[in-house]
Amino acid sequence: MTINFGNLSNSTISTYSGINDIPEAPSPDKAGNGSHLIEQHNILVQSVKALVPELLLERFDYWHDIGFANNPRSGLKVIAQSVESGQYYGFVGRTTPPDLEDTFSFFIPLKLGYYRIKILGVRSPAGGMLSVIVNNKLIETIDFYATQGEANWIAEISTLNVNSRVQPGITNFVFKVSGKNDSSTGYVIPITKISVYPHGV
Repeated sequence: MTINFGNLSNSTISTYSGINDIPEAPSPDKAGNGSHLIEQHNILVQSVKALVPELLLERFDYWHDIGFANNPRSGLKVIAQSVESGQYYGFVGRTTPPDLEDTFSFFIPLKLGYYRIKILGVRSPAGGMLSVIVNNKLIETIDFYATQGEANWIAEISTLNVNSRVQPGITNFVFKVSGKNDSSTGYVIPITKISVYPHGV
């Protein structure tokens, strides 16, 4: 069974505008009506909400190629893979072309509590500034600039307090290119992996 949490509504559908108010299930010779579909949708939402406590995670690893990359000016962007000499796992992901306000985001069913975040990436003379936003709150901004290329660089956020959610059981992670060091020549954010795990581990 696959449940896509990111597409579930925060609430059930409560209006039957423009369709029959009484749900009518399908039969061998007749399709069900719109109210029946809404009824089934609401049953699904309530069922998933009931399952959420057992499905919430305490830790996870995010790989660069499972999120959504976007730029508000140019729309969806490609996350390209590139081989970095000496880099763990052999490759990193980056938006192409890298630009200010590039974002990549994902939803995770994460338990409430205190966490640490580690970001494995590459610093370089063209590195940008990466803002880490969790549930619409800015957590920290990380500088990926370095005078020389630095593979296997790990940025760590020591304390992330997940005390609220944008949807039941769902934590929204957004990583946004928010600027660059004055000495940097670009907005490149090369990332291999993001790890989130309980504080104190």
